[in-house]
Amino acid sequence: RRFTKDLADIDALALTSAVYACGLILYFDRPFCEAVSGFLYNALQAGGRTLEPQQISNIVYTFGKLGFCPEPTLNVVVKHVTADFWRFKAQEVDNLTYGLALLKFRNEAYLGRLSHHLSEEGRVEKLDAQSLVSLAYSFALLGYTHHPTLRALGDRSIPKLPHFKPEEFSILVYSLGVLNYRHHDLLAAIVLHAPSVLPRFSTQNISNLLHGLGLVGFDRDDAFVMHVASHLATRLQECTAQDIANPVTALMRMVIPHDGLMHAIAAHLTSPLAKVPVSEFTPQEIANTVYGFDALQVFHAPLFERVAEATRRRLEEFIPQEVANVIWAFAKQSFGSVAWFEEVLARCVPHAERVVGVSNGHTLSVLWCAEDLEKPLAALRPMREQLPSYGRLEGVFRKRFLTPISLFLQSLEPQRGFPQPAQYQKDFAAWDLYQVGPSFTEELLDAVGVQRAAPSPGAETALREHYIGSGEDSLLSRYGDKLLISVLPAARWLSSWVSYRLSLVGSTQVLQGMLVVEPAHPKEDDEANQRRLKAESWREPGDVVQGPFRPVLLSTFLGNWRHRHTELVALDMLVELALGAVKDGSWSWTDGFWGHLSGEVELFVPHTPCLSCVGAFAQLRCWAPHLTLRVAYYDWRDWRSQLWQATGRGRG
Repeated sequence: RRFTKDLADIDALALTSAVYACGLILYFDRPFCEAVSGFLYNALQAGGRTLEPQQISNIVYTFGKLGFCPEPTLNVVVKHVTADFWRFKAQEVDNLTYGLALLKFRNEAYLGRLSHHLSEEGRVEKLDAQSLVSLAYSFALLGYTHHPTLRALGDRSIPKLPHFKPEEFSILVYSLGVLNYRHHDLLAAIVLHAPSVLPRFSTQNISNLLHGLGLVGFDRDDAFVMHVASHLATRLQECTAQDIANPVTALMRMVIPHDGLMHAIAAHLTSPLAKVPVSEFTPQEIANTVYGFDALQVFHAPLFERVAEATRRRLEEFIPQEVANVIWAFAKQSFGSVAWFEEVLARCVPHAERVVGVSNGHTLSVLWCAEDLEKPLAALRPMREQLPSYGRLEGVFRKRFLTPISLFLQSLEPQRGFPQPAQYQKDFAAWDLYQVGPSFTEELLDAVGVQRAAPSPGAETALREHYIGSGEDSLLSRYGDKLLISVLPAARWLSSWVSYRLSLVGSTQVLQGMLVVEPAHPKEDDEANQRRLKAESWREPGDVVQGPFRPVLLSTFLGNWRHRHTELVALDMLVELALGAVKDGSWSWTDGFWGHLSGEVELFVPHTPCLSCVGAFAQLRCWAPHLTLRVAYYDWRDWRSQLWQATGRGRG
């Protein structure tokens, strides 16, 4: 109260010391903070000559610790600081940025100027280990990615790793993971230096380290990850719920099974001596844990029983995504009674049927998104006749998503330029759904005139040989056992088999053949990759009136880029074959060439096509309506089971 009454006569050093002390003990007094904010604002508006850089940074740092966000003052602060970063010591830049990050105050001009200052003006060379880690963490909190700066922070950290504190290892890896930035040299150095200090890591440090590695899909040293996981298994009694859930998710993302840790976790959580039993997990921790157990193919009945009871008892505390993940894991592990699934669905459906969510909190009443509906529908489809509430949930999904998507695909007229490519991608992505499961995908394909068929014996044989053949070029030889473990295959693991017989009206020449098509590689055929990624016209070249042109088959960003998927590459290959026949004189180019193309194409892929690829099938059908397209596909788990049986290298 003494300071708040009249700041005009208060010495700046005394004031900032008092402010900093409040931050240290987390004491928040709004009138005082507002008065300090006004003092800082006025001082900086007058040029800031009465304040030292340390005092400015300490005030902002304290505001961050206390969660007090006076935006007008912060805007003046960042303008003052960016005018000359060199006035501020490295620690002061760090503290100020961290305060802004804690407040989620993302000022693009400040972050851009700071990034340039760090990476281009050499300030990163002046940072100590704490500031390197803290700045990376601030960027992560703000979700700000600037690759040269992240690279510089990582490069500068490498020689300092022998002196890192345990928490600095974990925070740095976690921060770069949040930003999805894989710094290979830094991670390789951490693999060398972290094991010796691992016993000094807290379980939270271990959890954050694994979580960060999982976020970037670390795949350079499984032995290191296994070592860290084995160490964690010996310290479960120290773990919080988050310390358990995050590593399980991380192992799932990296496709690194560790049965020892997983069974130790299950035994620990079902023990009367568990520090934090499943009943005290947050809904997110429950869902992530059981989802990870399914993905890593580890089943533990007592653990699943406790998850079932906790979910049933606290269902309204879950958000839709969490419920969907629990249902998915249970169904895929053949666990859960019809009565349990029906009770959960019956309690979910009234919330799902609302057009607008009635809660912004962590509850079942938030708006149900596309995947929240699709995932339980796909998981429970085999038992849908026994679940009265299934039909209601399916009705919601059809009305909001499946039917509009079907009508959208049927409305495409790329040959007439409708819609414009960019608009197509924007409209398609707006549903925020990347796939709809095997049965609903079949409906969408049928709506655009593409038939789903069973794979021919020759297709299965050829593709199986491509996957697990004895040659060094087989996918199993290239990618190892992860190919057989993952329930969520990476795009690079998905190849297709294509059989085609193409003919053209007015020509006796027939193009036919069979081949295996791998997904496109990022460093190969850049022109084709870019064409499938984005285009200004549905024709290439776009200004052709009468001469040969290529129909552009366009992907859509749905959670990630999909322009290298094998289905799209295979369809684009068919276009290339037809153009090749024109070029070598086998066929003659005529007006309406693509409309005169006919024949049959069979494509077999061991995974349900995503919506981006369904869109590509629809596009080709628009260009070549007389070309019969048949698509065969498996659920990846079924294909993986076949590979298990053929190799004897499965997990059961």
